[in-house]
Amino acid sequence: MGVSDGKQVASESPRSENAFADQHEEDSLLIRQADQIQGALLPPWPLPASSQSRRDQFSYLPSIYGALLLILLTLGGVYLLVRLQFLLILLFLSVLVACGIAGPVRRLERRGLGRAPAILIIYALIGAVVVGIGWYALPRLVGQAGAVAEDLPNQVV
Repeated sequence: MGVSDGKQVASESPRSENAFADQHEEDSLLIRQADQIQGALLPPWPLPASSQSRRDQFSYLPSIYGALLLILLTLGGVYLLVRLQFLLILLFLSVLVACGIAGPVRRLERRGLGRAPAILIIYALIGAVVVGIGWYALPRLVGQAGAVAEDLPNQVV
């Protein structure tokens, strides 16, 4: 058992050396390619000392442009949110209602009712609750609004 383990270790070490050599070749190739790209970006003539210092002096400009772009995109996003506020509220409420009726619709479907009739029944129940609340609260609300309208001239003076 120990001999076979030694043979496996001996046979694995040349593979790992070859893998190391291959990796070293790939790394050196990548380094050479990076040097070529960097050389292509630099001008072929040497830069004077004054332009090099000026270049370092304005090296922060790309970050300023990036910051300005980020500010403009943020302001544009806020503007769109304000302009689309009604649509976004409507979308939020529709998702909220859809999530709210999913459970009762599933229960009706399990009892053998189709999806469309189940949805219509749930919407009818929701409508009946809204009409019932309105039937109960609207006359009281109108009466109180009339009382406020009658008392308002006395309150202002």
